Amino acid sequence: MPINEEILESFLNNNISILDEIIGTDAAELTSLLNSATISGMQTSDILNDITAASSRSTQATLLNTRLNTMSRVATNTMMKDAPADTKYVYVGPIDEKTRDICLQMANAGPITEKEITSTFGEKVLVDGGGYNCRHKWEIASDEGIKLFEGEQAQQILSKQNTISKSVANLNEIDKLLGINPLSTQVNNRNLVTGRFDRMQIRNAWNDIYATDEFKSDLNNYYSFLKDKGIYEAHRTLNELWVDQIGDGEGLYRYLASKATNSRLQYANGKYFGNNAKLLAEYEAYIEGYAKRRFKNYSITQLVDVIKYDMEFNQNMLKRYGLVGSNNKVKVYRGIRADYFKTSGAKYPKEIGELGQLLTNSAESWTTNQFVAEQFASVRFGGVVLEMEVPLDRIISSNFSFSFSSKFSEAEIVVGGGNPLNYKVVKAGYLNE
Repeated sequence: MPINEEILESFLNNNISILDEIIGTDAAELTSLLNSATISGMQTSDILNDITAASSRSTQATLLNTRLNTMSRVATNTMMKDAPADTKYVYVGPIDEKTRDICLQMANAGPITEKEITSTFGEKVLVDGGGYNCRHKWEIASDEGIKLFEGEQAQQILSKQNTISKSVANLNEIDKLLGINPLSTQVNNRNLVTGRFDRMQIRNAWNDIYATDEFKSDLNNYYSFLKDKGIYEAHRTLNELWVDQIGDGEGLYRYLASKATNSRLQYANGKYFGNNAKLLAEYEAYIEGYAKRRFKNYSITQLVDVIKYDMEFNQNMLKRYGLVGSNNKVKVYRGIRADYFKTSGAKYPKEIGELGQLLTNSAESWTTNQFVAEQFASVRFGGVVLEMEVPLDRIISSNFSFSFSSKFSEAEIVVGGGNPLNYKVVKAGYLNE
């Protein structure tokens, strides 16, 4: 794609000092090279070759290619505004094992229009591509553009990584942001945090996860995403209210979760609503009033969005970091104190291994560590521990959102409401095992 003077001037103004530092090439020489390129209508690949010859630092090609691809995407995006709506584009650039999932998906999409690009992948990819240091760019699907197109190779890699089964159209915003491929370095995490461990073992396992470059990058990208949406502060505050189990704050979290998951709020703030629609309506009016006072700069819709995005984030992370079983479920435990059975009228288990069904609240705290559930239940005083396999799409939150809290040793999984789930009794203090 030829580069016009307006685009070149913008590029030079924004990048000349950076390029001079990076490659050690005299700025005047670089200016001359780029001006010559403009006059002759050179392609970006030819410009890169000439600049590469002007300096010998090993990192120059990668860094320059990044800048030039960004410039090319800006130029193409500018042209899109004046091009016919049915103009089609292809996503071109290297396709290999290093290529991001989102770039593979865009390359695999084939020739598509601007509207199809933005409706499937969002507006930002027009200029940012797959993100920082992206090696790819959009080209008009002309004969020249098609020559650079490697959609078939992208499809082959997607197939190899078992991601082709998940349609691009079904990817949520967080899947697009972080990718959906399991991390090969994190495959053993389920065995490290699921089962019966002392709290120090769990703390160490999660600290190891938090220390990885992959987690730091994913969390940073997620926080940047929330900041772009204007809901980062609300996200942090809501999670703090939940972790600290603060009365109205905890109730608000459960209420928002009921809206996010389209499930019924069963209880909050010590109140059990059951099928009492009047009592539930009164509480919802009360908690919405609390939300307006506590979150003056956010609407209820925005707060519900916080929960929805956190669901997408945690489900993505649990899957990619190896905490989900082959059945696409997460094994969790919950402790129930003995006095619950006395006050609620619920029947105490008759035997270890007893099976049953449980209707969960709109947001309910479980754990991947059986030992934590036993402590909460006070098993030696008659408490009961339940084990459950929870479908991934019922998970609202987890330690991936709670890294800021000292309570992450509890290995919490927040389970959402919906249809009854099957459970098994694994501990009961009044029964001989």
